[in-house]
Amino acid sequence: LSAGNEIHISSVQDLTKMASDIQADAQGGAGKVYVLDNDISLENKSWSANIGVKDKPFCGTFDGQGHVIKDYSLAMSDELSYGLFGVVSGDAVIKNVGIENVSATASTWTNAIGGLAGELNGNATVEACYAKSVKIDATTTYGYAKRGGGLIGLVDGSGVNVKNCYSVDCGMDDSMVDEDGGVIGGVHSVNEILNCYADTLLTRCKDESLKD
Repeated sequence: LSAGNEIHISSVQDLTKMASDIQADAQGGAGKVYVLDNDISLENKSWSANIGVKDKPFCGTFDGQGHVIKDYSLAMSDELSYGLFGVVSGDAVIKNVGIENVSATASTWTNAIGGLAGELNGNATVEACYAKSVKIDATTTYGYAKRGGGLIGLVDGSGVNVKNCYSVDCGMDDSMVDEDGGVIGGVHSVNEILNCYADTLLTRCKDESLKD
């Protein structure tokens, strides 16, 4: 259901259509607001739609309104970034959504994995979101994730903001994930990380100057 630039999401089918619409939109959804109207369970099925990819990132606004998207797996098979959202960029905003009970497995080398978003760059913002029970592992000895986070796999943009987010009970296979963290796997460049919490390591920073 849509009204002007506001598009309402209430089912797995709506999420899948959102992913295909972003892929078909030259602006990546910029100027559009996607509103989650209720909790959604993917019933432990694999999520492969990846809302936003490297060449067509998500650039719109997603407002979870305090709802939860849960019970899904991410299966990575190439060198891309994976999550409910794959790559988030431009002036995108993702806010007010919880991610629960997610498993992610890498069978080959993978760039970044996050329960909510694989990668943030540009001026993207993630605010008031959380991850609970996100587990990242590898299916074979060849499986390897360069970055893995309960909420976000990689932050790599001088305009990126991550605010008021947390993670609980999120775990990684350290032998299979190079840069890992409860909220963010790896931070290469960022504008601000504010009021974030993890019951494990919050994040790993490649740039030593960012660690303060």
